[in-house]
Amino acid sequence: MVTTTLHQLRIFALASKLLNLTEVARAFNVTPSSISHEINKLERAFAISLVKKCRTGIVLTEAGEALYRGLETTPVSQLSELFIRVAATASPLRSEVLSIGASQVPSHRVAPPLSSGFRR
Repeated sequence: MVTTTLHQLRIFALASKLLNLTEVARAFNVTPSSISHEINKLERAFAISLVKKCRTGIVLTEAGEALYRGLETTPVSQLSELFIRVAATASPLRSEVLSIGASQVPSHRVAPPLSSGFRR
């Protein structure tokens, strides 16, 4: 079950407008990491990436821009349809970490060829 709160949507909307998590945190009287955590929960709920961090703040992904535009014009009663549209058109959220556990023989002989396609 996907759980999204109006609080997360308000945070995302202000972050999309300001493009700076510190300023958003000040507005909500919380820490920037708390703001980042709420946006991450929103991303995980729909398995899409909404923002990318950069040196000067954040940048919206294509899905993030679509959600932000939709939040500006969509009545609360139709938010679920907006999420479905955005999630359907967005690239899936990719994990940045590959973890492999194996005993000694598989880890030396089997894992290297299997993991060669994963690059940093």
